[in-house]
Amino acid sequence: MIHVCYSFLADTAKMSDSEDRQEIRDIRRSLELIQQTLSERSPAAPPQSTSGLPATPQQEMLRSFPGLYRGRGRGRGRGWSRGGQGKGQVPGFQSASTAEMEVQFFLMESNRDKTPQLAAEAAYVAAGLGPKTVTISTSMDHKQVELRLIQAYPKLRQLPGGWLLKKVYQGGSGSRPLIFAPAGQDGYPGKWFQKASKTTKFYVAPMQFDLPLEPLPDTAEEFLDTPKTECKSCSKKVPIPLLVDHLARCETV
Repeated sequence: MIHVCYSFLADTAKMSDSEDRQEIRDIRRSLELIQQTLSERSPAAPPQSTSGLPATPQQEMLRSFPGLYRGRGRGRGRGWSRGGQGKGQVPGFQSASTAEMEVQFFLMESNRDKTPQLAAEAAYVAAGLGPKTVTISTSMDHKQVELRLIQAYPKLRQLPGGWLLKKVYQGGSGSRPLIFAPAGQDGYPGKWFQKASKTTKFYVAPMQFDLPLEPLPDTAEEFLDTPKTECKSCSKKVPIPLLVDHLARCETV
């Protein structure tokens, strides 16, 4: 019907009478109002995301309540957040991303009952053992955690008999007593480390076979990612933790 009316307007547009022209303008405005009314009465399409997929609950909440969920950087609780804290989520919606932790480890040469003396730490480092910080994700299972430890301590790759974790029983200084940190039915997955304090250091204890404490060469796999410095006597690139020992035995000194 609308198209017929527009055709009528085209045919009558040539009329020169001013009154007829005014009537045509009135009819045109009426048709525009009819079109607007019809478009408003047509059913609305479901909200879509920018990717063309149906809107997620978070996007629908943002569309419906932009003032509440679109923060301006002031005040706590602005923006989407996990459980109402921080940014990136509607309150109540849990994030699908996983958390990562920096966990402190110390690989020992045997199943010791006490921590090694601090003065002996350099010898452990030279042997590819000792303290290291490893990044662990809460989504990892025991095997994935073990692979991360093997990356940090290549000697674990060939260790038969398995290993367990220990931790300090009491605070203090010097050599302190160690107790086992019991593993769950699924071993030591990433979530297991969430329960520990951020300052807890876990001592990796070989259970059935000891690891050698002899110093490794400067080019060993254990030191590939270790920062190095040049020895001014022999011009070799020496891993920084081994520099003191290297200078003591450098043949050209």
